[in-house]
Amino acid sequence: MERIKSILGVASGDLRIDPPDLVTILGGKGVIVSRILVCDSVDYSVRDFSESSARKYVETFASILDKLPANSEVRIVKDEVDLKWFARRLVNEILNTRVKLETAQDEHSRVKHKVRLEVLSKLYEALLKGESFTSTTLLVKIRVFAKSLEEARPMLEYHESAVSRAFKTYYGLSLRRASKAELARILRQDLNLEAFNSVQTIVSESRRLGFLHPFPLEKKNMLVDGVFLGVDLRDNRPVQIPVDQLYKHMVVIGPTGKGKTALLATLIESASVFDELKTLSIDFKGDLAKYLPAGLVRVLTPEDIVVNLAHKPRWLGEADWRMIVVDSLSSSLNTDPGRVLGALELVEESGVTALLHRGEGSILLPLFELFNRPPRYELLENIHRESVLLELQGRSILFQNVYAGLVIGVLRNGFSRREGFGNLLLIDEAWRVSRLRSLVELVKEGRSWRVGVVIATQNPGDVPREILENASNLVFFGSLDADYVEKAVRSTGVGAEYAQYIMKLGVGEALYVNTEEAAPVLLKVKTPTVLNSS
Repeated sequence: MERIKSILGVASGDLRIDPPDLVTILGGKGVIVSRILVCDSVDYSVRDFSESSARKYVETFASILDKLPANSEVRIVKDEVDLKWFARRLVNEILNTRVKLETAQDEHSRVKHKVRLEVLSKLYEALLKGESFTSTTLLVKIRVFAKSLEEARPMLEYHESAVSRAFKTYYGLSLRRASKAELARILRQDLNLEAFNSVQTIVSESRRLGFLHPFPLEKKNMLVDGVFLGVDLRDNRPVQIPVDQLYKHMVVIGPTGKGKTALLATLIESASVFDELKTLSIDFKGDLAKYLPAGLVRVLTPEDIVVNLAHKPRWLGEADWRMIVVDSLSSSLNTDPGRVLGALELVEESGVTALLHRGEGSILLPLFELFNRPPRYELLENIHRESVLLELQGRSILFQNVYAGLVIGVLRNGFSRREGFGNLLLIDEAWRVSRLRSLVELVKEGRSWRVGVVIATQNPGDVPREILENASNLVFFGSLDADYVEKAVRSTGVGAEYAQYIMKLGVGEALYVNTEEAAPVLLKVKTPTVLNSS
């Protein structure tokens, strides 16, 4: 620090790092304080810009700069990302997994390690094929001069709030305060006291930057250790989701045959890599089971968990069970909950014969099987403690919907008790149960319980507003239907130029949006292991 002070000619003053500020006290002349704000991993590509959108971004960016104090700066730092450590880690994981595969004693462990090896190998392959990784970071330096530090701080707070709000509103980018280590590194680089990966910083005066460089539409995540989805169609980079991001839920929408079920299978396979993440998948038609290796998850059917609507599981209270049953029946029958409740009470009073007579009880006659068998709930109580596929094919649609609704309701009740692991609920053909009160509640409250929900369906209109608003991950497969495309663009909040992409996407290709970032990704979904080996 003394060397820096000497270079700057402020040896008689006080220069200090006080995150997020650089503070220079000029004796009795006042203070100069620079507050550094950072936005990580910004993509400054203009490939998706139309002339009108580029003009809009330039003008709004320039207007923001005009509001900053004099001598404030904006810096765009381009840096290379060293992936050698990640490649070494992947190789080590691959070797370790091979050893575990060779020494595994039971079939379930062998299948799990085989799938893990497949996922890691695909990720390593994508890493080798992808383009070189670079990181571009936006730095905003707000500089003020004041008589004292106490006078400078409120001024900085005001400008920081205004700039951060504008960047978030106009560009969907979040600025954060620089750390002490970052401030020291920035200061050393400014004085050419430190090299960084032989890539130079691009520094431009703020009054000129808005005219020289359009502001980005996108923000790309760095490569992270997470669930592997596939690769970016535009540069072949691996696309991953951190496990914690899955607890913020995912909605997958696309026409039949485009790849929704394959994506769910890929999620289940990739999630199996993490011992702390358990999956429960609801498969109405049996399609999902065809994409999963035998033994990867435990397959259960209604014959394994026999439900009787008139008899509650022992660990549930009467009121909780009644709410779960009424929710499932009213949603599946598209009937008023009061009418369903009346029919249930009639069955309780008169027995199952009430279903056979004309009257309120008869609305439950198609579900006679769910009243007539001795219940077996042992496996249901612990279904969330292992990875399970619930296969419902071969039953009537009404039976499937009611049964799935009951399971979801019981899960919602049980998930509220924290466990030492996370859960991921995946539902194919989710339009059947998307109106369940228990499912909506699970989406609203799940992330606090480390429970993520992934629903896949054909039409955007199948997804209730409350679920869509609480899902941070949206995946839209391609379609030529104009109404579908318009809803996809509106739901994701991406620019209208992405409508053309959606119309051109092929099988297994989709638009992926994390709504917390301005980073649309054109995704090529990883092919499930079963399809690779067929």
